[in-house]
Amino acid sequence: MLSAEAVKQIQSIYADKTAFLVGCMALGLGNDKCYYDVAIYPGGENAKKILDFKERVIIIPVNSRKEFFKGNTVLIYAPNFDYQYAVEGDEIKYYRKKALSELKRAMDNVLFARDWGNSFLKASIMNAVNALMYMDKVEPASSHIFKQASDLGDSEISNAIETARLDENLGALLKARATLMAKQLDAVDSVVFSEKMERFIIENKQIEASAYLYHKLSRLQKNTLALLNQGMKLGSPSENEIKHVINIIKKASDRLSTLI
Repeated sequence: MLSAEAVKQIQSIYADKTAFLVGCMALGLGNDKCYYDVAIYPGGENAKKILDFKERVIIIPVNSRKEFFKGNTVLIYAPNFDYQYAVEGDEIKYYRKKALSELKRAMDNVLFARDWGNSFLKASIMNAVNALMYMDKVEPASSHIFKQASDLGDSEISNAIETARLDENLGALLKARATLMAKQLDAVDSVVFSEKMERFIIENKQIEASAYLYHKLSRLQKNTLALLNQGMKLGSPSENEIKHVINIIKKASDRLSTLI
């Protein structure tokens, strides 16, 4: 948890806001290299920023309600009692909504892959992984996605991860692709992504780095994915690969009805 010193400093800046911890630290996945993601509600027009206190903190302005599930957050303070409006209290409603959104993105991306390349196929696979995790009532954490997928022991997730071929872009190519990705992210995400990729590579955790890279692809829009497909030299998928990913998505869609 954040130190009392850091909480006091955050409160001095955002005294009239609600603050709650989200991300890997709130989920119990973080390590000493991770940032503390602090959601500020309402965030107004403020931009995401990094604050260096005793701990490294990322301030995330939040304006849309129910964006987070209460069970995956840690309340820091709520002077106006509006925490209940910023988080979703209904577990099934939250996970179904998130899973459905990811499945829609997965299908869009796999269909674009025919004309626009493997960046869309990789993104689609990770969208499907996200959806399946939500169905397992697990919040995906981008830089921890490979560990989460491995720990779950979910055969459909394992199949999707295997299909992504995470071991195909190791070595210098991985570093080059990471550099291209960092340029497409906002200032804060670029800093965090670059730091974590460098750490993975130094620690020889290149498959974890690859999973993190592809998970980032799953968060991007069509134009950016098309640009990265060319820059990263990802090439084009075969028709069999596309059909295999569509089958993964269909199985995940069928499974959504079992989420209770």
